[in-house]
Amino acid sequence: GCADDIMDAGVRKQFTAHLNDAIDLARPGAYNQAMMDLGATVCLPNGAPKCEICPARMMCEAYKNGLTEILPVRAKKKARKIEERTVLLLFQNGKAALRKRADTGLLASLWEFPSVLGNLDEAGVSVAVLGCYKNLAMPDRQQLMDNIAEYEACLNFAQMLGGCPVGTETGRPNAQNRVADDRMTDEALDTFADGLARVCDRAEAVGGQILIEPGWNETVNTPDRCREVLERVSSPALGVIYDPVSLLHPSVVGEAQEITARMLYLCGSKIRVLHAKDFEVVDNEDEAGWCDGTGSRLVCHGVGETGCYDFEPVVAWAAAARPGIPCVVENSVPATVAGCLTTLERMSARCGASHREI
Repeated sequence: GCADDIMDAGVRKQFTAHLNDAIDLARPGAYNQAMMDLGATVCLPNGAPKCEICPARMMCEAYKNGLTEILPVRAKKKARKIEERTVLLLFQNGKAALRKRADTGLLASLWEFPSVLGNLDEAGVSVAVLGCYKNLAMPDRQQLMDNIAEYEACLNFAQMLGGCPVGTETGRPNAQNRVADDRMTDEALDTFADGLARVCDRAEAVGGQILIEPGWNETVNTPDRCREVLERVSSPALGVIYDPVSLLHPSVVGEAQEITARMLYLCGSKIRVLHAKDFEVVDNEDEAGWCDGTGSRLVCHGVGETGCYDFEPVVAWAAAARPGIPCVVENSVPATVAGCLTTLERMSARCGASHREI
């Protein structure tokens, strides 16, 4: 008999060679069926073998040598390694983030969603904001209610992520959510404020937060319109994501710091998250973006990449008024993100910031 581990690849290869010699190639099915019948009725996998009724016992080395309780040898399986991981599903522009596993170990070189060991707290990961960019200025009532239901689901999920806020842009008052002049109207602001109030009611019910991000391409496109919304929807669950670059367009880039100062003055008490960006203006209005009819377009970059927008006054404000406020770098790429973080660190040091979260 063979006392080697039958699960070993080398041993299995030897047995395969022996079986190839034994099987009648004209009737391989008969041999296979006979072996399966013996395994099912005589050589029981989870019980004592019934050698007394076995028609092949006189050919069996284990039977002849009294080793039927020992052979075949099957090594005990290694205990399964069980890990608790938090899987991160990251989507942008219809694409999902994937990463390649290490070249060795379990599932070597395969692709997977990013994950961290344990839960987010154990991994030292916090979620600054959970995005839900469904249009709250939607004129179609049924679609608006469907969108509000998605906000409610995100608010509930945010509680599982440690109670992070749910963030949104401020939408546009047309079914296509296209950038058009109708976003500037009082009616658009009315529609958005109504939808936002409904979401804030749901946020209050679950102890959550809803943060709006004003932007030139949206219904809330100036510091004054943002202030008006905050006054009309006076919910303790309502706050602001402030992205200074999002409120700019080619005609006003020369007034960027004045617009920043006005936003901080009018809405600073409600700002809960910062977005750190930079920009450049290009002579091309053919593509979607921050356009204003001048023939130029504002293109966004990570903070400090072009030097067109000075983010340091915002950092100084945060150090004094909101120490520890989460700050998310946007529009960087893998090749530039380290430089963006270094820029923020230097700004924080110059402003005496005691704490920041990137």
